[in-house]
Amino acid sequence: MKMKNRVRKKAQAWYLDYVLGLIIFGMGIFVFFQYMPNFDHPDIANTMLDADIISDTLISEGIPKNWTPSSFIQLGITTDFTLDEKKLEQLDSMAYDDVLASLPVGSDFYFEFVDKKIELSTYNFTSYGKPGANSTNIRDLFEPEQMVTLQRMIAYGGEIIKMNLYVWSE
Repeated sequence: MKMKNRVRKKAQAWYLDYVLGLIIFGMGIFVFFQYMPNFDHPDIANTMLDADIISDTLISEGIPKNWTPSSFIQLGITTDFTLDEKKLEQLDSMAYDDVLASLPVGSDFYFEFVDKKIELSTYNFTSYGKPGANSTNIRDLFEPEQMVTLQRMIAYGGEIIKMNLYVWSE
């Protein structure tokens, strides 16, 4: 008789552990979906995709590798994984609307180098993007519905510099 009582107590403990675990798991699932960011919203998903495309395009060498504003397939500001001053100067000479039209995106953008001014032939380059935009006024000036900020690291002059990219849709 003593053995039968032991088996029942073990089974009861296992049953309570199971129920308690199921309750905790259910609460975890509820909290996750309650506080999870809304990534299924199509606008933010499109803006995030646009940010990735713009970022990857800028960090590339471009096509062809020695592109010019009059003959390019894809823009890029690096050569051999290092920031190329000549390409940056060519990009800066181009109209923003022309650059935006060459990208397969539907969002506006602005990028800046945070730690260092890039010395070009006749001036110091700090940023490029939609006219009137800067890192502090995008939300006030353009009132974007969705905005994504990315930070990329680029080699320049033997050191690593930060590039902040702001992408938004109005």
